[in-house]
Amino acid sequence: MDINRLTEKSQEALRKAQALAVRRNHQAVDVEHLLAGLLEEEEGLASAFLAAAGIAPSAAREQIEQELNRIPQVSGPGTEAQQVYVTQRL
Repeated sequence: MDINRLTEKSQEALRKAQALAVRRNHQAVDVEHLLAGLLEEEEGLASAFLAAAGIAPSAAREQIEQELNRIPQVSGPGTEAQQVYVTQRL
């Protein structure tokens, strides 16, 4: 994935997702990290889309948090920001 071909907002969302994966000691950035990053902005587009679909953004955040808790944590080499991978799902 060439991040330079993405919009600034998309790049920012991926950086947030990567930072979240690193903070949680996850080896790879996945869809759940990206969704969590997008939902950090309570007034952002992701929250607005969910609300328009009848889904409470807070409920979505809780569900995503549960999914993030299921991802195995790693420690040692490979957990640095430059060593975090992007999954095929993302």
